[in-house]
Amino acid sequence: MTEPPFEAFLRINRASLIRVAMFAGVTLLVSLATGGDQALPIMSFLFWIGAMVSAATATMRRESLHGAPRLTRWDESLFLLLLGLLTGFVARA
Repeated sequence: MTEPPFEAFLRINRASLIRVAMFAGVTLLVSLATGGDQALPIMSFLFWIGAMVSAATATMRRESLHGAPRLTRWDESLFLLLLGLLTGFVARA
């Protein structure tokens, strides 16, 4: 019997999903600890920094940009950059 596709996705990509979730949690805690009206801009900046670190790690590890059967650090970088852009947009709205 084959496993359901979602369970296979989670099994293959567990480490990547945990890394992104942990970074998002730490970013949320740090930005909320600053308090006031600066929480969202700080969160946006930290997500951007995380995206750049993830992209640098992907470059050093020479991960492929496409065609990988699992999530790569490039995918993590793209997701973190998207979160940074969205929180930056909300902060300026």
